[in-house]
Amino acid sequence: MPKKPMPSFLLQKFKPPQQQVKLSLRTQLLELLSQAEAKSLITAVSPAGYGKSTLLSQYVEMLNQQGKAQVIWIAIDPSDNEPNKFFNIFSHALVHHNIADKQLINRANSISANTDYDSFFIDIVAILHEVKHSIYLFIDDFHFLSDKVILHFFNQILQYAPQQLQLIISSRIQPRLEIANLLASGQMLMLQPEHFKLSIDEAFQLYSEQFSQSEITAFHDKTEGWVVAMQLIALFHQQHPELALTSLLNQSIDILDLYMSEQIYHKLDANVQHFLLHTSLLDRFDPLIANYVCEIDNSTQLMSQIIPFSSLVIPIDSQQGFFRYHHLFADFLKQRLLQEVGEQTCRELRCKAAKYYANNDYFEEAVNQYIRANHIESAIALIASAGGWELILTRGIGYVESLLSQFNRTQITNSPTLGLIQCYLYLKLGEVNQASNSYELAYTLFKEYQQQEKPSSSQSRDFSIIKMLIDLYLDRGTDNRLINTLTELLETLEESDHLGRGVVLAGLGLIHNQLGRFEEAHSAAISSHQQMQLANCWVGINYNIFHQGQSLAYRGQLSEAHELFKRASKMAKEHLGLDSGLQSMASCLKADIHYQVYQIEKAEELLASGIKVLESKDCWHDIYAVSFKLAINLAIAHDDHSLCQHYLQRGYLVAQIRQLERLEKLLDVLNLKVTDKFCHLDKFNQLNSQIIRETYWQAPQPMWFVISEYYYVIANHYLSRNMSNQALSYSQKLSLLAQENNQKIDQVKALGIQCLSQFSIGNEKKAFRLVTQMLELASQVGCKQVFFELPNHIEALLLKLNLHSDENQLSSEGNSLLTWLISELKKSHQAQNNPWHLSSREQQICPLLSQGFTNKQISTTLGISENTVKFHLKNLFQKLGVINRQQAVLALATPK
Repeated sequence: MPKKPMPSFLLQKFKPPQQQVKLSLRTQLLELLSQAEAKSLITAVSPAGYGKSTLLSQYVEMLNQQGKAQVIWIAIDPSDNEPNKFFNIFSHALVHHNIADKQLINRANSISANTDYDSFFIDIVAILHEVKHSIYLFIDDFHFLSDKVILHFFNQILQYAPQQLQLIISSRIQPRLEIANLLASGQMLMLQPEHFKLSIDEAFQLYSEQFSQSEITAFHDKTEGWVVAMQLIALFHQQHPELALTSLLNQSIDILDLYMSEQIYHKLDANVQHFLLHTSLLDRFDPLIANYVCEIDNSTQLMSQIIPFSSLVIPIDSQQGFFRYHHLFADFLKQRLLQEVGEQTCRELRCKAAKYYANNDYFEEAVNQYIRANHIESAIALIASAGGWELILTRGIGYVESLLSQFNRTQITNSPTLGLIQCYLYLKLGEVNQASNSYELAYTLFKEYQQQEKPSSSQSRDFSIIKMLIDLYLDRGTDNRLINTLTELLETLEESDHLGRGVVLAGLGLIHNQLGRFEEAHSAAISSHQQMQLANCWVGINYNIFHQGQSLAYRGQLSEAHELFKRASKMAKEHLGLDSGLQSMASCLKADIHYQVYQIEKAEELLASGIKVLESKDCWHDIYAVSFKLAINLAIAHDDHSLCQHYLQRGYLVAQIRQLERLEKLLDVLNLKVTDKFCHLDKFNQLNSQIIRETYWQAPQPMWFVISEYYYVIANHYLSRNMSNQALSYSQKLSLLAQENNQKIDQVKALGIQCLSQFSIGNEKKAFRLVTQMLELASQVGCKQVFFELPNHIEALLLKLNLHSDENQLSSEGNSLLTWLISELKKSHQAQNNPWHLSSREQQICPLLSQGFTNKQISTTLGISENTVKFHLKNLFQKLGVINRQQAVLALATPK
């Protein structure tokens, strides 16, 4: 999708102000700055008008002339004191100077600065570390920044940034940063107000052609070297040389207010005064909006009369003709306007400006002006007309968070529209319970508005869609009734409502996946994808790629699913950067594909990078189920019981916090799998008794992911204990469920249990037939890991099949898989702590022996007779080179 160019007025924030004092007059301060180039921090602190920005702009010019460093300038405005907006500006600055790529801007727009800032800070520091040359970062008017998140960001910069970075701050007050260590170590230069005052010698050099020596002395004494006051007085006197300077200086009014009022404002004609006062309410303006607000048609002409006051009227966009007033001058004009026309007229003027901004696609300025006019309903109506909660999808979390930050808590809770936005914002931040509570409040208020026939910007359609999303995120109501409800909702939506239709179709795709209707899921996801493209909503497209990919992965189309997940990952990276919820989802889903095809290390790498992020992000049951199942399977593959318990605890915590009942049930089954793996029979029986009493067995389809895993775990349990008939029974249940849902991998698993069950009871021909089917299906799907999850005697069966060419009816692909498996299984079994070449039964006995099990307990656990246990122990002792149980336990605990 096309990227919007960087706004030209934003670019002006990265340009130092125009020079107002000759460079040669500040040579002493410039020399002081040059000598401090090795320091980490420079602060230039003084009241307004002392020339901080001018001095630093001269320093920038000097650095640019030297051409040895990268210079970044960021001018701060009062409205920048909001984390999302500030980080957006900061990201734009790094991109503008080619220090970062555009992904950083996309990520800044799409994160919540209040929850995601730590990882964002780490990335910023990493980007700065990659720059090889010196970086000078100038932050002008730092006093406008007081937000704790932003200040924490600068503390992180000071603590962890590379040595080649120097931070230079101008501020009216001492920045509230952690600077004690920098001061103590001599890594900081502090410029105070006395540094900025023009000395009498500098005043002589500057004004010797305009005033006499005595006038300059009086001039300097009166202003106390205050740069802006001296500039204004000199400028006015230059325009009116007939007035004696001494008579002006003898007046007792505050010097700055005096000259802005009497010597500038009152000397302009009434039309220009009217123009100044009415445009003072605008943070930036051009002739078009000035004409509209002032109800005139000659703004360009009037502006030509004030442009000479370049200290007070600052161009911020030379291409489009945008200007702003100096903060001091703007405050003076706004105060005067309030005195002359009153608060109500000021509000009306702001509303008028807001209408212009709204009609000319300056959305944020329009909302801001309505809020400052205290026309909250107009601001809310404008947000609703722009999409309301949909803005989170189309413009990003950070953008909407910035909008909401302009309203107070009461305004949000008293508005159905804002309440719904807050609700969806909570969902995107992974705070599902707060989202549910926020929804209930907003919906109750919405119904009250309807009953009282009050106007509301909210629509029933919005509440229906958000209710669906909450139900899906809280994993409730996943059944045919919800499908019918959403199908009916879809029929009520306008054909042109692409985003609304896209969201509902995405919900249907997710639900069909959860019901095991993968073809319907795929179809719905593709339809949603098309609607999201028409809505230009890349986030929605990203979600639908996940739904499409999962519908394919569940059916065993692993390579196609992997390509989709790679595409989703690339899209998320382009828009959000590496550390994002969508990127993490893609990582976990790709990891599961790598696991299925026996690329264990890659699976572990991807899972580690993704699962932690998902625990605190926007995510739903399907992704959690895949991720935690994979994490526990990987831990089992490494015989790491503590890691299994670690992931089980994390999974249960997620299930509890997000009220994901099915995830909790899946974790119960995975816990059963862990206890079986590590031979905790009593706990296994206890857990199994709890599971089989659950009510979901009466309605198995919505729980297919849990039930299929349960069948597999129980079948494996019985198989490892020589209870072949029971193993066959559960494998057949697994096979039926897999065939109903067209789940190829589960079909492979079921065939694996069945062939080994037949093999263990001596039915070789049937075993060969079943393992042949298994190999053929596995080679078609590409899954290999299932062979390594089965008991070790799968290797013996494959070897025997390979030797019996008359029983081998495999295709070339099946034979290739068979040859590969024989080689890899041998390596795997040798690597599984089996240097003594123990049999599979001897390997089963070892952990029980180490836990102090008696022969009877081992017999009960493994489903074999005590005589058989004694037989295997005798062989085990011989292989270990020991003569009793104690020596055997010691040998097993000692690496060979």
